[in-house]
Amino acid sequence: MRRIIAFQSRISRTKVNLANYAAVVFEKVTLNDGNAYDARTGKFTAPEDGVYSFTWTILTKAGKKFNTEIVHNGNINGYNHADGVSGSSSYSSGSSSAIIKMKKKDEVWIRTHGGDGQHAYDDWSSFSGLKLTTLFKTALLVVCMIFVVYAKERPQDKYNTVCQGMGYITTNCTAGEKGIIAFQSRISRTKVNLANYAAVVFEKVTLNDGNAYDARTGKFTAPEDGVYSFTWTILTKAGKKFNTEIVSNSNIIG
Repeated sequence: MRRIIAFQSRISRTKVNLANYAAVVFEKVTLNDGNAYDARTGKFTAPEDGVYSFTWTILTKAGKKFNTEIVHNGNINGYNHADGVSGSSSYSSGSSSAIIKMKKKDEVWIRTHGGDGQHAYDDWSSFSGLKLTTLFKTALLVVCMIFVVYAKERPQDKYNTVCQGMGYITTNCTAGEKGIIAFQSRISRTKVNLANYAAVVFEKVTLNDGNAYDARTGKFTAPEDGVYSFTWTILTKAGKKFNTEIVSNSNIIG
């Protein structure tokens, strides 16, 4: 059975006036299956190759800001905006997510965006992540192994045939990973005064396993039946709005 790799953490001590591009350490760990997250450095180190999903939330106070970015081996993969400065009279929070393809020993962490690390509240600010995999993989692997046990002739050939029928990339169930379908993208050019019900195109693609997302149209086309999860974040400026909706075959979902 393949191990679960997942962690959940949050800030245990309020962060104030962090240095430029300083790592944000989420010290209080409530889950660390796989022991890949280091609460001393705030860094997640991939224990194996794969596609990983990360989410983080920051809460700041009125008059302060704590803008952050997620980095993969030092390369920016996404941003999070928590700004209590621009006319806010109360707390301000921001959440963001990123899906990142990682090699074993690659690192991911949250850091301040320049000098914007002014104030982040403890407990209300969190960072989590997990390795994506097919939900039914373990059950299929068990079936595959049982088949091998009862095969009378050339069991490895029968084992391989079953694995291929299940959709595994390689013939050996334990050696391969059924194809992951995942994408990560962000806007590369500021959008201004879009038409009514216009598609919002996120042109900058940092991950597109399965090639299901089209950066020309902004549309994701399901390559196979299944249940899919989507997350999107929009940042606008004072005095403006940019309200959006997610649609499936033109039907509003959210």
